Amino acid sequence: MKLKGKWSFNTAAGGWGLKSENKFEVEEPGTYELDNLFGFDKETGTLHIYSLTNMAEIHDHTAAWSDENTLNGGYEGLKDGKNFREDFTIKLVSPDEITIDYIEKVNGQVDSIMNMILRK
Repeated sequence: MKLKGKWSFNTAAGGWGLKSENKFEVEEPGTYELDNLFGFDKETGTLHIYSLTNMAEIHDHTAAWSDENTLNGGYEGLKDGKNFREDFTIKLVSPDEITIDYIEKVNGQVDSIMNMILRK
């Protein structure tokens, strides 16, 4: 599926965090809205990404940098009462491009895969 949309970022908590607003048009299910709040936990060295969507999804992802341009993270919870896991890799390709590789599993089986290229 192709998607088109906007992803905007602003600072949060006096510059100690980041918030994003995302709105995408997708073939199916249509308009997809996602808001994220990013915060760094200096005690554990991890990044938390709290996400809320217009599809009634709420996740607290945990992530860490594997190098200066690559962020790896995930979330574990339930989806329709079944074990659910998201894994993602966000790569800063250039100042104008980010790639996101994303996989969802339900009860250990692949449910969906997304590979996105976001450009300014």
